[in-house]
Amino acid sequence: MVTVVTGVAAFVGVATVLAGVAWLRDPELVHRLQVMYLGSAPRDQSSVRRGALSRGLALVVLGSLCLLFVVLSV
Repeated sequence: MVTVVTGVAAFVGVATVLAGVAWLRDPELVHRLQVMYLGSAPRDQSSVRRGALSRGLALVVLGSLCLLFVVLSV
């Protein structure tokens, strides 16, 4: 059964997976967007690239878990 919770979980899951893939593909661009729109502190590119793999994979896994919740609850 589709409810508001599953709808929100589906939206969050898709958005999180897309953010994780973007972070894995181009971490410098994602960091520049964070600095421009979210007011994050700018960092040098080597530190941005160093944490990109773990952050990107964490976001993809988190989004996949949200989508798994949607699939199992429908």
